Amino acid sequence: MAASLRSTAASGCKVRPLDLQRALDSSAPITFTVTAAAIEGSLELLHAWLSGPLEIDRRPPLSGQPPTDLDQRSQTFLRAVSAVTTTLLNAVGIPFFRPFEISDARLSELGRREIELTIYPQAELPRSHYASAVEAATAVCRRALTTLINDATQLALQQHLEQSVLPGLRRGVVAATATVPLLRACSERGIPYLHLGRGIYRAGIGRRQRQLLSSIADDDSAIAAKIAQDKQVTGNLLRQVGLPAPEHLLVVNLAGAQRAAEELGWPLVVKPVNGERGEGVTVAIDNHDQLETAITTALAYSQPPMALVERQSSGICHRLFVANGELLYAVKRQPIAVCGNGSDTIASLAADAYAAEQRRPVWRRQTRPPLDEPARALLATLGLTADSVPAAGHWVPLRAIESTQWGGIDSDETAKLHPDNAALAVRAAAIVGLQTAGVDIIAEDLTVPWHQSGAVINEINYAPQFCGGEISRSYLDRFIDRHFAGGGLIPIEQYPASQLAAAEQRLDALHGQRLQVALLDGAQVRWGDGRSDLHSAGDTAAQLRALLLDHNLDQLLLIERD
Repeated sequence: MAASLRSTAASGCKVRPLDLQRALDSSAPITFTVTAAAIEGSLELLHAWLSGPLEIDRRPPLSGQPPTDLDQRSQTFLRAVSAVTTTLLNAVGIPFFRPFEISDARLSELGRREIELTIYPQAELPRSHYASAVEAATAVCRRALTTLINDATQLALQQHLEQSVLPGLRRGVVAATATVPLLRACSERGIPYLHLGRGIYRAGIGRRQRQLLSSIADDDSAIAAKIAQDKQVTGNLLRQVGLPAPEHLLVVNLAGAQRAAEELGWPLVVKPVNGERGEGVTVAIDNHDQLETAITTALAYSQPPMALVERQSSGICHRLFVANGELLYAVKRQPIAVCGNGSDTIASLAADAYAAEQRRPVWRRQTRPPLDEPARALLATLGLTADSVPAAGHWVPLRAIESTQWGGIDSDETAKLHPDNAALAVRAAAIVGLQTAGVDIIAEDLTVPWHQSGAVINEINYAPQFCGGEISRSYLDRFIDRHFAGGGLIPIEQYPASQLAAAEQRLDALHGQRLQVALLDGAQVRWGDGRSDLHSAGDTAAQLRALLLDHNLDQLLLIERD
C-alpha cells in the first residue's frame, strides 16, 4: 500500500457534547489515499511483532464503513498500520488516539482499489509528521509480515525506529513523559483538550478547564519553581519553618569544598546547587580525592557553577508525589541493579539486562547503564568484581543512587506510608509554593513518622516526572480526578430554534443563581448580565470555541439552527 497526503478544509462543527474535542480543536483533517495491494506474508507473524517486540496492546477497529469488497486481510493490515502510526506519534509526544477513519473508497483508472483514510491532527503540531508516521508504520508492518522474530531482527527494528524514524518525528515537538498518558486519560473520559504550543495544553472547558505542561498545572507560580530548582534556597526555607532538611554548605571551588568537609565531617554528598535528574550528584564521599572529583563534576552541572557539600543522611530516598495539594503516591527509589541467579557473573547479568532493554521499543525501554566504569567502581566498594557470582535473588546495585539519568527500581510504598510523612510532603510543597511537586525524603522506613526516624527532605522537585513507570501510571485516574472538578466539563444545554424563548428564560434564571452563563445563537452571544458578544470571532464554530475557552463560563446554552 502507498500513501499520499492532502489536506481538506475544516468542516463546520455540529455542536453536540460528544463533539467537544472537534469544537475545541478545529484543525483541518488530513486525508491519506491508500492503494490496496496484495497483503503477502503471515498476518499471524505481523500480530506477533505488534504484541511482542513492539509491545502494542491497543489496536482499535477502523472507523467509518469499509468498502464491501475490501478483503479481511487488507482490513487487518490497515488496523495494524493504524496502531503502529498511533504508537509512533505517541512515542514522540503527539497525542493522537483516534483510529483511521475510512472516508471513501473507489477504483483507480488502473482498476486498483483506493481507500481514503481521514485522521484529525493536533493544533500547533507539524502536519507533515502524520504522513511520515503513516509511511513508516506501513513499512514496518510490511516487513513484519515476512520477517521472523529473533534477537538480531528485534535489535535491527529498534535501531531503525530510534535512529531513522523517531528523530524526524520529534522535530518541532515539545513533550514530556506525562503528556500522552495524561491526554489519553482525558480523551477516554470525554475531556477535550487543545494544544496551545510548546507542549502546553488546555484541557477541559469553561471554568473547569486547566492548563497542563506534562504534570505541571496552572496553579504553580514561576517564583515557586525558582525556589524548588535551587537546592540551597529550598533547604534554607524548610529549616526556617522547622522542617527537616540536610545540613549543607555552599561552595564555588575545591578549597571551599575542603573547608566544608572539615566542618561537616565524612561521609559527604556533593550536588549542583541547581541541577536536576540526579545529574552531577556524588554520594558516600569519604576522602579528599573523591571530594575533588565530585566537586569538579557538580560545578560542571550547575549554572552559575556552585555546589552544595552536604553531610550524608542515612536511609533510602523516597519520592512522595504531591498533586493538586494532596499526596498522590509514594515510592521507594532503589538504584538500578541486577538480580543474581546463583550461576551467572555480574558482568553477564548486566550485559543480558542491558541487551534486553535495547531490544525493547524506546517508548517502553527502562533507562539503565551497561557495566561501565562507575558501576565497576561501586562494585569495588562492595568487595565485588565483574566476575563475582551473586546468590539467587540477591540484588547487586550498579549505581549508588536512583536517578532519572541512570534509572532505578521503584516500589510502591503508598499503603505503608505513615500519615505524618504524607502530611510532611504536602506541607513542604506548600511552603515552597507548589501544588504539584515531587518531595524526596531520605529515611530508613517511612512507616515511622519523620519526627521519630531522623528523616530529612532531600529536595523538592518542580515538574516531577510522572507516568514514566507502571506505578505512577496506576495513579493516573486519581491525578485526573484531583485536577478536573466535574470531569473537566461545564453543563451545556441545547435548544431547537423554536424554543429560543425558553432558552432566554433559562439564561435569566441561571444568572439569578449568580452563575456566569452565555447563550450562543448562531454567531451571536448573549450573557446573563445582558452583555452581548465580546469575542472577535465571527462564525458559530469560532464563537463556540471562544466560549469553551472562557475561564469564567459556568454554563452554556446553545440554539441549534439548520
